[in-house]
Amino acid sequence: MPDVEELLHQARKSFAENDHGEALRLCEHLKQIAPDRPEPHNIIGKVHYARMDFITALKHFEQAQGIDPRHVNSAWNIANALFYLGRLGDASAAYGRVLGLDGPAELHMQARTMITHIERMKTSRGSAASG
Repeated sequence: MPDVEELLHQARKSFAENDHGEALRLCEHLKQIAPDRPEPHNIIGKVHYARMDFITALKHFEQAQGIDPRHVNSAWNIANALFYLGRLGDASAAYGRVLGLDGPAELHMQARTMITHIERMKTSRGSAASG
């Protein structure tokens, strides 16, 4: 029987290869044998995100964050899902949360870029509404 790390590797690989059914199957099993790990929820969320089901994706990303609030990948994915749901204020706050977590410098740079982008969108919407 493969260990948790090997199953996570297989689930990530299945997702990357667009074998979403296998990724979901592996993650459902992982949730049973490793309920303290955020990664299965994050991968399930990514499958739903790829299917453009942002509401379901957000639910799974939030479950991952509930298990480990320091899990930077699920924090990033929450911010992206909120953005695509049009919840710009919440998305901006979520990107700000990413900046407070330990993660790659590139991810922090992208979060800062998204915060700036959202602020510009909100400003242009405001000026369009007043014009």
